[in-house]
Amino acid sequence: MSGRRQSVEDIFFAAMEITPDNERSRFIAQACDGDVSLRKEVESLLKAQAQMDRQDFLEHSAELENSADRKAATQGGSGGEATIPPPLAEGRRSSRPSEEQLPRNFGDYELLEKIAQGGMGVVYKARQNSLNRIVAIKMILMGQTANEDDVRRFYNEAEAAAQLDHPGIVPVFDVGCCEGQHYFSMGFVEGESFAELLQRKPLPPRAAASYLAKIAESVQAAHDQGIIHRDLKPSNVLLDAEREPRVTDFGLAKRLESDSELTAAGTVIGTPGYMPPEQAGGNLDLIGVHSDVYSLGGVLYAALSGRAPFESDNQMDTLISVLQETPQSLRQQNKSIPVDLEIICLKCLEKEPSLRYASAQEMADDLHLFLSGEPILAKNDLYRRLRKWSIKEPTLVAHLAAITAMMSLVLFIYLLIRLGLPIGGSDAPFTYLWRNELILASWAVASLGLQKARNHFPSSASMLSLFWAMLDPAILTLLISVNDHPRELLYSLFLLLVVTTGFFRRVDLVAVTTVTSLFGYLLLQWSGDAAHVYEHRSHIAIFASAIIVTGLMQGFQVLRLKRISAKMNS
Repeated sequence: MSGRRQSVEDIFFAAMEITPDNERSRFIAQACDGDVSLRKEVESLLKAQAQMDRQDFLEHSAELENSADRKAATQGGSGGEATIPPPLAEGRRSSRPSEEQLPRNFGDYELLEKIAQGGMGVVYKARQNSLNRIVAIKMILMGQTANEDDVRRFYNEAEAAAQLDHPGIVPVFDVGCCEGQHYFSMGFVEGESFAELLQRKPLPPRAAASYLAKIAESVQAAHDQGIIHRDLKPSNVLLDAEREPRVTDFGLAKRLESDSELTAAGTVIGTPGYMPPEQAGGNLDLIGVHSDVYSLGGVLYAALSGRAPFESDNQMDTLISVLQETPQSLRQQNKSIPVDLEIICLKCLEKEPSLRYASAQEMADDLHLFLSGEPILAKNDLYRRLRKWSIKEPTLVAHLAAITAMMSLVLFIYLLIRLGLPIGGSDAPFTYLWRNELILASWAVASLGLQKARNHFPSSASMLSLFWAMLDPAILTLLISVNDHPRELLYSLFLLLVVTTGFFRRVDLVAVTTVTSLFGYLLLQWSGDAAHVYEHRSHIAIFASAIIVTGLMQGFQVLRLKRISAKMNS
């Protein structure tokens, strides 16, 4: 876990316990110390947490596994334009047609059976009597009161889909209100959802690329009409009798040219595992076509791996992962996945929108190039790879960055000594240089080896982390021992090690680092001149106590965060 993520979590969990809101805001401002981006991340998570306690968020989340439209798909083409009635012209409460009453008449339709139910809607298989055709009818979930936003969002979904005329998008035939119940009818097919297909096993690479190319072209058709889906995921893609994919469920759709927004800024909407960072952070004004491109990458990732790019035990952890982490490498999970296809997928899943494909069609074009065996357009340059590496392995990157900085500092001091400047240090500057650089280089090699071992032996990752936590202060002790006095500034690195270890939220790591640092510091003192030790024993006791207190404080903070997290999950 990176220090940046830990800082966000620390401030977030601490702010959760503070009331009223004005005191919470004051605390966040002080804790972020002028870091605007850090403050925005914390405030976004707080807003997301608040939304989790509201029915609206829970209803959309429930649709992740129980999409109300997974059986609704076009039946041989698209339908005509639907007439949208005034959204709030009729009553908003109705009794749900019970399954025991089916089949039964519902206006021009005969409800035959319930085929799906989600958090907000229920879908029935029905026969439209006037045209003698089988359709799917979606209604606002009955037996509960729908507020104005629920009804407007329901009609927004119908209106958005009704404007789209594309064979890869589910058409809307009719919209209205019958018996006080808002509904709209769609095409129907006896097929399965893409999610149900992936539940059996991941797809072969070429099959996944072929499906996603078609899905991306359907999404591009929506974008061409100024409509962003905002909730693309496997359960919202249906497969008809010819196994052709059809995009459905425009319940969260947004018009590009529209200034009105049904959801307030700061609200988290959609499915956490597939939503882009700007959506996970509640920054609705930043959502655009690049947001759907991200979700398309998430669907491709699921098609190749069988799982969403980010999955955690609770939604809050998933949102944090979406904001700050990179998904696990596809080729680490399955070596048979071609490099080019992984590059296409990960380009879609970039945190920065400008680094993704500029459009869904560009993604589709690259997938077609891959399928035809031609070079893809997506670039996997050095900057992109370094950036992904820094997100994927923050511990190693932090070690190497710190070691590089220290090696540069040692070289700079050596050059100053060679120039004859009065810098405190060794009388043999070259000896001073090679000893320090050798130790630092060994530290870098050891860090690389431990990270590689953790990647290859995940079952032993916990023990390897403990060894790493012990190795760091041991090497630091060796480094300080080859340098002359004064060493006071170098001793402060022990405290820094203890503090940074707390970022990983493991009490055992904090304990091991604290004990090893304390032992290393005392060893350095007692291996020096005895008179010096006697003269400064009070200073030694103070600094040793500082190491112990720092370790205890970090351990207490880790335990506190774990208790808060457990309380939230329960």
